[in-house]
Amino acid sequence: MIGATMPMAAIAEAMQPQETAEQQAQADATSSDTDKIEETTSSNATDSSDPTSDTQGNSDTPVDATNATDTPTPATPNPQPSLRAQANSTPEAITTAAETGYAHNVTANQNGVTLTLSWDDAAAGEPTRFHLSATGGSGAYKFRMDAPFYMNPGEGYFGEMVADTSRGQWMTWTSSDTGCDYEFTMTASGRYYYRFYLQDAQSSVWSLRVAAEAEVSDDAHPSIDQIITNAVAQCRQETNGSEYDMALWLHDWTLDQLEYDLSLNWCSAESGLTRHQGTCESYQRIYSKLLNAAGIANGRITGNGHTWNAVKIDGKWCQMDLTWDDTSENWYGDLDQRHLYFGLTDELMAIAHSDHAKNYRADSYAYRSTDLSNNYFIRSGKADEWAEAYADRIQQHLDARETIFSIDADNQSFPPSISGIQNGIVAYAMNQRNWETNNAAIALAAASRISTVSSSSWAAAFDFAAEYPEERKEGWSKLDNGLTFYYKDGELVHGEQKIDGKWYYFADGTGEMATGFTTLPYGKKVYYGGDGAMRYGEQKIDGKWYYFADGTGEMATGFTTLPYGKKVYYGGDGAMRYGEQKIDGKWYYFADGTGEMATGFTTLPYGKKVYYGGDGAMRYGEQKIDGIAHYFDLETGEMLY
Repeated sequence: MIGATMPMAAIAEAMQPQETAEQQAQADATSSDTDKIEETTSSNATDSSDPTSDTQGNSDTPVDATNATDTPTPATPNPQPSLRAQANSTPEAITTAAETGYAHNVTANQNGVTLTLSWDDAAAGEPTRFHLSATGGSGAYKFRMDAPFYMNPGEGYFGEMVADTSRGQWMTWTSSDTGCDYEFTMTASGRYYYRFYLQDAQSSVWSLRVAAEAEVSDDAHPSIDQIITNAVAQCRQETNGSEYDMALWLHDWTLDQLEYDLSLNWCSAESGLTRHQGTCESYQRIYSKLLNAAGIANGRITGNGHTWNAVKIDGKWCQMDLTWDDTSENWYGDLDQRHLYFGLTDELMAIAHSDHAKNYRADSYAYRSTDLSNNYFIRSGKADEWAEAYADRIQQHLDARETIFSIDADNQSFPPSISGIQNGIVAYAMNQRNWETNNAAIALAAASRISTVSSSSWAAAFDFAAEYPEERKEGWSKLDNGLTFYYKDGELVHGEQKIDGKWYYFADGTGEMATGFTTLPYGKKVYYGGDGAMRYGEQKIDGKWYYFADGTGEMATGFTTLPYGKKVYYGGDGAMRYGEQKIDGKWYYFADGTGEMATGFTTLPYGKKVYYGGDGAMRYGEQKIDGIAHYFDLETGEMLY
């Protein structure tokens, strides 16, 4: 049954300046489903596109998860939303009589300009014409329609903007000396809120606004809430009711509802579920609504101009990116790309979206995802199949009792954004398996590693650390590749270690001994010699002099007085500076060869005689030195008498 739309109180507003409305609309278009519409409304509007043409026009080109940005590259043209603006070419086309032929009219006035919005009762699924006309002022009018808001029945003034108001069709002004027509199709039962604007620069009218609201009810075009409710009910019937099975079913159902809007216009749950187009905002919002209705905790994550979901399954958070999962292609062997981003850790998601590394390291981050037990490939058993392909190669290293070894990954041809995620999942599966040699259990830790070879090539490998309980290693261990490790009580040591009275540093994770310049985890920069021992005092490294504090070994920077009294200066890189140096806006001189800071009268190598105070800074102007008046050039510091 189709319900008739009933007119509500119409409201027209005159606003100056325009920027406030524009900025609010921009924020609404990119915010979450609970963004509030901070305006009073009017009655009866509609929405713009024929669902049939939307479905037929959408490109089925998949979202390419290998792109450097989160916005996929369109392979075929994508249709614009069915929003149409038509300028009336002659004043006769707009008359008072014509305007009274509409069911609804609302006007706004400013500086002698009157803007009238006229429209008829709306029907879901059919275009509604909005007629704008203007009188007064200069007649050099410009008109614009903003992206509408959608609200479920009974939702109140909390809804979502159906499209991105920053996109061209919503930012475009149409010039006319009389009026302008727009059409928009409402595709879901509920209420739509519209805003239209007029500019008349010659009359100092910059953003005269009229607003309208329309409500439609049609069983053939259910509300978004009803679509969500129906989908969750179907999900409960077709799954065992576990959080994992429901999250997976709702994930797949969402991908079946829409395709990525390559025009980047549609950005809402309304557009995704009824126009079957949407950006990442649509995917994230739809999935969030479904999970909420199913009683599954979830959150919204953003990064790299993109948004996706965090989902809590059986008490454990994991990451889901439905936008990047929405593809029908499988370009990488038996890797199911439609589920590549289902159930990832924060670290693996950060491979695809680099900004996420900052997200999950923040103290306020509430969705820390560290476990892959609810990953699609782990739960389906596919990851164990991938791990099995490496089993024989791993076993060869274990039988040789190697404690640290690496194996090249089989997916070298995959881009790192793909291989890095797949291999992280495979490494997890490897770590779940039981390994042994000579009937003795082995503790094996596997980790994925992606390294850049050049700007266009990379290498993928697995690094392993194995512990053999029946043979405890002690002391130093140097591998054939030159890496050095240290064992204490049979365990590989990590971090700072004092061995035989000397300090060493062993990397967290691998235990590799550090050499050369090293910044410790808490920020102190030190230097370890080729034997790994920390160095102190003055050290000549690669032809440059450095100083490392006695006791701590911390590298000196800035002005430094050495233990035997010589005052020198070390740059930010720790290397000693020589000759004339401008530091904090003042000139100093450090002797060539020794680096000692000059004080008193000094003749520079090129013959200029200057004077440096007790603090080493060059002096200028009149100076009384040892009772004698001298004068030094105000610009160069050169002594004049």
